[in-house]
Amino acid sequence: MLLDTMVRELVVRARLSDALSPTHIEALADGDMLAIVVERFTSEDCCAMSSDRLVHDHRLGGYATDDGAASIKKIGIPLFEVAGRDPIRRERYYQSALQTIRALRAISQPAAYPMDVLRLALQEQWPEGADFEMIHPGKKMFVGMPRVFEAKSGALPHVDRLAWDVPDIDNAHSMLAQIAANIHLRTADRGGEVELWHMQPNLDEYDDFRLPGSYGLDQARLPRPDVVIRPKRGDLILFNANRIHAVRSCEGGPRVTVSCFIGYRGVTEPLTYWS
Repeated sequence: MLLDTMVRELVVRARLSDALSPTHIEALADGDMLAIVVERFTSEDCCAMSSDRLVHDHRLGGYATDDGAASIKKIGIPLFEVAGRDPIRRERYYQSALQTIRALRAISQPAAYPMDVLRLALQEQWPEGADFEMIHPGKKMFVGMPRVFEAKSGALPHVDRLAWDVPDIDNAHSMLAQIAANIHLRTADRGGEVELWHMQPNLDEYDDFRLPGSYGLDQARLPRPDVVIRPKRGDLILFNANRIHAVRSCEGGPRVTVSCFIGYRGVTEPLTYWS
């Protein structure tokens, strides 16, 4: 019973307006909550149509990595793949960003693309508004990456931190929290649960727990996750990606999500978003 009470306190099921309030975003940043779930964020019809189109989309491809992430399919270029100092690769990311966003809108037509709905809600409901993250002035970043977790695929325990991806960019270091937003269009028959830990390692600690040659951490050396969430179709799940998180291996059908990061620099600053 005590464990059930703790889970209810760490995972809050809320309306969208509450989920995007300063109180709830601050709680995610501080670790007072580990996740917020907005149920039925996306309609059943939009989930079914969009996920079916995504699963069969010819543009799906793996991550540019040789480790476990390569089994996850996606559309679009994530920032971390071009986060080195190579200006040509970064320019390719920026050149394709808006093109990819516009192309993805067709996937859910005549319904709105789920990430557009979330972006509009952030702009309307956050006191200081929300807009594209622009670590380079005038360069709008890609947002709204769809991902397809096929059978046997998952995500190793890891953290996401913009300042680690682009350590040479001063603006990245001003971020107090990096909130992951995942809209679940289809769930696996089994598996695919989101695992969350309170742990928020620094870079030295992260490298100490990292599996050799991998982006992820050795789960055998970690305690049990503090929270495990089984997503439902249509759920929007928010959590602090600076804390360790993972996705359990999927079985019996693809798991389809649309995702982004939301940058939080304090309640008096606008939110930002990117993928």
